Amino acid sequence: MTAMREGANPTVQVGGLPLGRTFAMALFSVGNWVMSATMIYFVVALALPLAGDPAAPPLPPFIASIVIFALIGVLAGFWSPLRRPWFWLVAALPAALMLAFNAPFIGHDITRPAITPNFLVTIGALAGVIGTIIGGIVAFREVRRGRRAWSDSDRAGWVSVAAIGLVVGAAATSILAGGASAEVVGISEAPTQTGLLTAEKTAFLGTGLRMDSGEVLGLFVTNRDDVAHTFDIESLDIEVDLPAHSTTAVSIRPTGPGTLEFFCAVPGHREAGMVGTIEVGA
Repeated sequence: MTAMREGANPTVQVGGLPLGRTFAMALFSVGNWVMSATMIYFVVALALPLAGDPAAPPLPPFIASIVIFALIGVLAGFWSPLRRPWFWLVAALPAALMLAFNAPFIGHDITRPAITPNFLVTIGALAGVIGTIIGGIVAFREVRRGRRAWSDSDRAGWVSVAAIGLVVGAAATSILAGGASAEVVGISEAPTQTGLLTAEKTAFLGTGLRMDSGEVLGLFVTNRDDVAHTFDIESLDIEVDLPAHSTTAVSIRPTGPGTLEFFCAVPGHREAGMVGTIEVGA
């Protein structure tokens, strides 16, 4: 296997057949740039607003991720390591590790498109990870075999356009859903009493709530933070999104006397102490 160069378009020759930069290699490079851009958005939109908060994610790992993904994207896009098949697998490991470490967040955020910043970060990261892993595996096989795996460029192009369309459509849907949920306040049942609750600095304030069994509590929950939270009561199957800087009304009808625990289901927030209780009398 020997490397060949023709002007600015490097190729590698395997078994007498020249192999230039392929669609899989370009997909790998773009996937890493997408992940780097996603991490920048995460730091600006989600991490920095929580600076000083106990639940704030540490910034150094995310800064390092931005640099690593950007560097891999540049190397794959311009350095042209075409004659090194191992590069495509080794360089895909950071993306695979990112997917593994963030699996709990992905499951939560992808099912809540109304929480726009979290949803955008998740679909951006997923798009980048999938592109990187698939592109890396295919590029590895192409360099080893000396021929393109996706020879039909038209088909690859249409697949790419379809994938981009899905991501853009999901992002637009999330933005529209987030805007609608921030404006609409509704209660499914007429309350017999009302209460107030505030989410601020990853904590619930005003948690000393009481009601009687058989009553309907109309609870107005105000989120003063720059990031979204949720209001969940597992025993009553209540799951309500709380967009940033919004007030949401929740209708609560207990099934009997006791203690109802509510919490924020955003990964890490409950563990940080974002919980509270409602005492239900007989």
